[in-house]
Amino acid sequence: MTATDIYPDQKNDQARQDRSDGDRSVKERWTEHCRRRFANKGTYRYRLPWLRSLSQDQLVTTRRVGMAIWVVAICGIGVLAGWSEVGSFLIPLLFAGFAIYSLGHSRLAYILVDWGPFILFLLAYRGIKTVVGWMGIPVQWHVAPDVDRWLFGGTLPNVWLQEHWRYAHAPWWEFILMAVYSSYFFMPYTVAFIEWLRSRAEFRRYIVGLLAVSFIGLGIYVFVPAAPPWAAARCTPADVADQPSHTPCMFSAEHAGEGSILGPVNNKNDSPEPWVERLTSHAWSQIAPFGLAEGVKDFQDGARREERADGPTLGPVEPVPVGEGPLAKAQASSNLVSAIPSLHAGITMYFATFLFSRRRWKWGAVAFIYALTMGFALVFFAEHYVFDIILGWTLAAAVPLIQTWWMSRRRESINK
Repeated sequence: MTATDIYPDQKNDQARQDRSDGDRSVKERWTEHCRRRFANKGTYRYRLPWLRSLSQDQLVTTRRVGMAIWVVAICGIGVLAGWSEVGSFLIPLLFAGFAIYSLGHSRLAYILVDWGPFILFLLAYRGIKTVVGWMGIPVQWHVAPDVDRWLFGGTLPNVWLQEHWRYAHAPWWEFILMAVYSSYFFMPYTVAFIEWLRSRAEFRRYIVGLLAVSFIGLGIYVFVPAAPPWAAARCTPADVADQPSHTPCMFSAEHAGEGSILGPVNNKNDSPEPWVERLTSHAWSQIAPFGLAEGVKDFQDGARREERADGPTLGPVEPVPVGEGPLAKAQASSNLVSAIPSLHAGITMYFATFLFSRRRWKWGAVAFIYALTMGFALVFFAEHYVFDIILGWTLAAAVPLIQTWWMSRRRESINK
């Protein structure tokens, strides 16, 4: 097939029109319609009335300024009100960004077609994950730490790392780990946006894989809810004998350390606490003069849970004040028993496996280092066990392989 077979010149228009619709595919008819619709008119751009007087250079400048304001607004909401507030307004923020980027272009239809299904699935995922915490399925408190002890000859990586690497004042590299951990809350959407700008086909492939990793992980959450290390470090086996999803010991240091599920931490440095701590807010405490850390610290070290007849509440009795810790509300509103598998690890590793599957080796290597750093941060911060991370990475590796196999089978069936 030659180029003239796909893009015939004007003298073949009548011949093509004479062909019956049954002889042409929908794609072929649509391509023909668009070619005739915009023939000799240049690139079609729908412009709002106040944009019609702007030149192309002025439109580019307007888009750049608008995108800069959009990024500053997102960062401002995250820093001042908490990154969970960014998640609460995710859909309007995404559409605002698309609208700004599309100034002077006819991309609105593409936005609805490409991003609409993704946003609907995202809403469904968030809704299901919220309900899972109330299903009453027994929570696994011992499976992951037992597997980690078996893998590492009786040593728990969470305990060992905090014994040797935890300090009373966060060193410089802990700020890097904190930034990597926090990036999870916006990086999947950033990568999706970049892929959408590069290629709509690549965007769809990326989104399908991302949703597959997320929903498979969600399915495991539903049937195998599991507590994270920071919670197990505060509870004894007797506290969780009935496998509760919420128990007061998770938010109290009364039983932490000796006698807890994880055991004590024999500090090699100047860290004061003899148990595994949740360190995601530790580095934030170094910038307390900016009023960014106390909310997280209060939530982690003493937020009380109100016991009701129908079970504990999902959040602390006293809400975290606005502006006190960008991670505070995100952690307070998260599902506290969704440790297996680690989607922090799975989705960040999916960035690498997706890029490798598309033969984008340099960016794939960067994403791979990013995923390894995320895995280290999750174990050091006591957010996940190594077992959780291995499961997340397994999902990230399996999904692109399945996608490649499926696309290969589909091409073979079409070519037959």
